[in-house]
Amino acid sequence: MVGNFDCTQFITFDSSASEEKLNNMLSSFQALGFIVISGDEVKPIKRQYFKDYSARYFIELKFDNFMGEFEDWEQLDKPPILINQFIETAYKMVDSEGISNIKIILTSFAEEERTTNEVMVVEKSHIREGLYIMSKHNFEVWVDNLILEILK
Repeated sequence: MVGNFDCTQFITFDSSASEEKLNNMLSSFQALGFIVISGDEVKPIKRQYFKDYSARYFIELKFDNFMGEFEDWEQLDKPPILINQFIETAYKMVDSEGISNIKIILTSFAEEERTTNEVMVVEKSHIREGLYIMSKHNFEVWVDNLILEILK
């Protein structure tokens, strides 16, 4: 499949939780301004590109300007407000009973055989450090796409 996409984020996970509980959890991201896109509504090129990292649920969290927040993130311990709220929402998801195999995927630019993916496994308490990899002020690692696998 030829094509590319940019500036979006995904969350993928397995769940034994009820549909109602999942909807309530995803509504927390909506409250931050994300549009939740799931299932077949996620463009095939996006599902295909991240197929090796995908769990049962593959959700796009559409927010066109979210990746721009990483340009403003200068110091690890001082994330922009929206990123901090995103991290807090991710904490709640990790703590939810019946949710497992959680990965947060941040995309600057994705195209098969052209872009780089960095997979990082972190404990819940290190989500901020993991996400900081995408900051334009982080000079240790440079990647196009981050797959952050979160351990409970």
